[in-house]
Order: sequence, then C-alpha cells, then structure tokens
Amino acid sequence: MTLRMNMSFDDIFSDGLLKVDRVKELLLYCGSDENSTGYLNDRGRKKLNLFKEKVFDIVLSGYEDDSCSRSKAISEDELRLKRICLRCFANAANRSTVLQDCITVDCIMRFRVMLRIDALRSEVLAVIVSVCRRLHKAGILSEDYVKLKCDLIDLWNHNDSTPDQRSWISAYIAVLLEEDFAFLADCLAEMNFATFDALLVIVDALADHSETGQKNEIHPNNARLCVDLIERIEHDLSASIAGSERTITSRENFEFVHRLTLLVSVIASSALYRPQLDDVFHSDAHALTLIVQILEAVVEYDVERENAQSRVDRAPDRPTQPLLPHREMANSSPFVKALSTALQSEQITQEEVAELKCSCVRAIGNLCCDSPVNRVCAGNLDCITLILHCSRRLSYDATFTQQWAIATLRFMCMECRANQERLAQISSVPSEIIDRDRLLQQLGLAASIDPVSGRVTLTPAKL
Repeated sequence: MTLRMNMSFDDIFSDGLLKVDRVKELLLYCGSDENSTGYLNDRGRKKLNLFKEKVFDIVLSGYEDDSCSRSKAISEDELRLKRICLRCFANAANRSTVLQDCITVDCIMRFRVMLRIDALRSEVLAVIVSVCRRLHKAGILSEDYVKLKCDLIDLWNHNDSTPDQRSWISAYIAVLLEEDFAFLADCLAEMNFATFDALLVIVDALADHSETGQKNEIHPNNARLCVDLIERIEHDLSASIAGSERTITSRENFEFVHRLTLLVSVIASSALYRPQLDDVFHSDAHALTLIVQILEAVVEYDVERENAQSRVDRAPDRPTQPLLPHREMANSSPFVKALSTALQSEQITQEEVAELKCSCVRAIGNLCCDSPVNRVCAGNLDCITLILHCSRRLSYDATFTQQWAIATLRFMCMECRANQERLAQISSVPSEIIDRDRLLQQLGLAASIDPVSGRVTLTPAKL
C-alpha cells in the first residue's frame, strides 16, 4: 500500500477519535510500505505520543485498572477496535524509532494491566516486542519493569499460553539476551530462585536451535554467567555439604540440581556458537572441567546404585556380580563427593539425575567438537572411560543418553591422537554398545597389539 499524495492520517494523530477503518488503513500502510518510516517520523514526537495515548486509552477502556475485570459489557466491535489499534501500534513502532521513544517508565504498569486481558494478550505482546529496546532502557531502574519481566516469564511457562504468545515472549528475551551484556546478571539479582530458573528454561529453548532452525545470538557475558553460576554452586555445595555431617531433608535445599541441569543444557547448546563464544567455552577448558566433575558425581550415583543392587541376597545358584569400582575423583574432589551424596537423597528423583546426566554428556560432546583445547583436557580428566560408562543403557537413563555418549566419544577422539590411543588401550569397552574397532576405523585408524610388549598401538587403517 503506497500513500498517495492526497492521502493523510492526520485525523489519527490529532485529538479526534480513532475510527476502526482509518486505523486499519494505517496498520496496512505501516506493515507493507517502507516509506511509512519517513511519514511517521515526520509527524513528530508530540503527535506520535498523542497517538500512543489514544491507543492505550482505547485498549484499557472498559476494564478496571487493577484486576482487569470488565466494568461494563464490551461489544465485539469494541474488542475489534482494541485489537486493530494494538496491531497498528506494533506495526508503526516497528517502523518509527520516534514512536518507540514515546515509551516511558509510565507505560510499564499499563503494559502489565493489558497483559491480563486474555482476548488481547497476543497483540499486547507484539507491542511489547516492537518497543522492547526502548522499554528496557526506560525501565532499567523500575521495580514495575522487574515485575513485567517476571510476568512475561510466568506467561511463557504457563500451560494456558499459546505457541504464538510464547513466540512473542521468546523474541523479547532473545533481543535482550543478545544486546544487553548484563541481562542475566540483572535478572539473577532481581528475581527469586524459581523465576530465574523459569527464565533459564526460556534461555535453554532459545539456545537450542536444532528444533526451530533459528539461531539466536547470545552475548558472551550472558553465556559466561552460566559457567560462573555452576562455579558458585560448586563452591557453595563443597562448603555446605562436604564439610558437614548433618542431613538435609528439605526439598528447597536440592533445587540447585534442577538449576545445574538447566545451566549445563544452556552451555551444551551455546558451545556450538562459533566463533562468537569461543572465548567463553573454547579458549580454555574451565567450563568443560566443571561439567566433567558434575558427570563424575552422576556416575558415582550410578556406581552406588548398581553396587547396592548387587548386594541384594541372591539365590545360591546365581553368580555374584562383581562390585563396580569407585572412580578416583569421587574420593578426591569435595564437589564430586558432595554432589553425588546430594543426588542419592530421597529428595532427588531418578528422572532428575537422568536428565542431568544426559545434559552433561551432550555438553561434553559439543564442547569437544572442533575444540583441541577441550579434547586434550577431556583426555587428561579420563573422560574417555567416563563417557564409556554413560554409553551403557541403564533402566532410568534418559532416552538419548546412549546416542549422545557414542557421539561424544567420536568428538573427543577426532583429530586427537592422544585420545585415540587412550581409547585403544581400554580393555573394558562395552562391546555390545561401542564397536571400538569400527569407531577407530571411522577416524582412519586401526588398533594392533605388539607381540612383544602386548601394548596396543594405532596404525593407519587399510582402505
């Protein structure tokens, strides 16, 4: 739609009432014609601010400010006008930075009220996304803005929210996650534990672009905070549990397990953001080291559980299963010891442990993919045998843990001679799951045994 020379929307930007047909024309014009940017900006801030106030007044008319309960019956025509006004404002704001600048801290509370109107929620979310940068700047010191962010997070996680509404909220979070280097840090300081974890669920969904195919950028500082939070949990857990004999029975004391799973999952997806996040995940192996320790604790949980089952009285004619050995880090690392103890609590379900395990295996694989620093570190931390343990399918494991373990072995060994030799030297590979010779062949290698020393050596595979 091209604006003709004799066509004008001055009635919309004046004191007159907004008419649905005229607003619809402006909606279509702003949505289809890039010349609308110049037209809107030429109206000036005063007229655009008047337009904003008229739209907001129309949307909120007929509702009580606090509860959004209807103060009078609202007709279908009135509801249609409200909806078209919001869509028009969203299109116009996407075109005009001058209109975006009309958003002030006073608008935040009105947005919160509008979000309570079920029939208009999708349109209100579209408006919030269209002005999100200006809204974020205007509300940076506002308590109401913190509440608005919490409202959006709660809506995204609410069962009654539609995919369309979640998509708008995801777009809002994605912009801030990319452009505001302190977004996650500010939210951590402002929000309670449960709400911040709910935000991490959204971040995890945005970081994992395998399902949507849309890659959302993440500011390095926001990605680094995920590593810092794992490090904080490591410090706090080592200090509070490993050094204490008291038994913790309250579920609230174990909520960190869910947060650990979310943080590791975010890192697993973000590790593939190359080269944007190389300084966070691939310039050193700090993130990998932390996640390996978490997986060590999970494997210690597996060992304790399997050994406990082996100790159960068996029939005399049944062979006794040998006990699985404990890994060295389970005794040498206070964090691993403390976390494995926490995982064995009755407050933690097998499903939670399985989810944490799968996230760790996936994260280690993605961190080692095309990353020489992480591959070397993984080998030095005996991660080959750790992942081999995870390749055994246990009854409570998550669905794709075994597949991720096989892929992770490949990522650790590709173009890493030291890890290839480590794999070849291991004599207890679960052959029913891992075809070691085939895996080495895919890497262009073959294992052979020296007849004198008995040592396994690697040679180029014969084609």
